[in-house]
Formats: sequence, C-alpha cells, structure tokens
Amino acid sequence: MLAIIILLLAMVVLLVLVTRFAAMASGKVLGATTAARHKAAEHIIATGQPPGEWIAALARRSRRGERARRALLARLDGLIGYFKTASVFEDEETRRILLHELRKARDAWAALENPDALVEKGAPPREPWSARTEGGSG
Repeated sequence: MLAIIILLLAMVVLLVLVTRFAAMASGKVLGATTAARHKAAEHIIATGQPPGEWIAALARRSRRGERARRALLARLDGLIGYFKTASVFEDEETRRILLHELRKARDAWAALENPDALVEKGAPPREPWSARTEGGSG
C-alpha cells in the first residue's frame, strides 16, 4: 500500500514539474515572439524597409521577385493583424497611428515596380519617424 502511495505522489510531483516547465517554456516563446513583432514594427515604421530577419528568411528559402514580395506582404499582413487586436496600446489613437504607418509601408512595398528591390536592399527608405511627426504630417 505504501508503495502505491509513494508512486502516486511521485507521479503528481512529476506532473507538476512538467506542467511548470511547459508553462515557463511557452512564456519564453510567447515573450520572444511578441518582442520580435514589436521590433519588426518599429523597424518598418522607422525605415520603411523589411526587417533583416525577414530578408534572411527569404534568402534561406531562395525566394526572389514577386514570390518574395508576396511573402513579405503576407508577413506584414500578419503583423497588421496582430496589432489590430493586441492589447498593448495605451489608447486607441496609438493603435490607429501604428496601423496607419504599417499600411503605408505595405502600400509602398506592393507598389514597387521591381519586387527584387525589397530583398536586395529593402524598400525605398523613408524619412525617419521623428522627422515625420515633428512636421505634423505623421
């Protein structure tokens, strides 16, 4: 009887430890994913160019031309979708501004005549965010 109780107790302890480890690991993955999304949005808004990580992923898959543009636009659409519903904004005005800037970048990428320009050196650079907001046009 004592052996069964010890075995049951060991199984409960193991289950608790596995659950705790899984929760910690998923928290780290979620945190890293969230940080990467915010970093990508910041880069796109500041430069008007795709993040280097996105370009590197395309290079690893040997994507070029229109196929690369579609992949970048799909990633940007995913980023826009995330920020539409993310609860990370102080107010709705901040969300609106961020989404507006990301959509402007999407429109610029979609309108490029040479889609390879996105992969080779990023989209055409824009003036920095601070210059756009100081002039009141952002």
